[in-house]
Amino acid sequence: MLVDSDGRLGTFTVDGATRVGFSSQPAAQPYVPQGAEQAKLNLKVEKLQATIAQQQIEILTAHLKEQATQIQQVSDQVEMSKPARRMVASDQ
Repeated sequence: MLVDSDGRLGTFTVDGATRVGFSSQPAAQPYVPQGAEQAKLNLKVEKLQATIAQQQIEILTAHLKEQATQIQQVSDQVEMSKPARRMVASDQ
């Protein structure tokens, strides 16, 4: 496939010779105002920052759950190491 000088796709002949006005070079990118391009980049950055923030929240949540589990395990061990309560009978 070839692209004409207006950026439209064209065709080539069987022997590979190009038609007049066609080029084998890629079409030029359409003009995008710099402000629009910057806005797109800003949006992309904001989305990436939101993704990173969400990942950090998930990591911190996982750490907190792990710490809570560890605290519960230590608490259970402390409870098990306490001497059992004894009932004292009083004959008065």
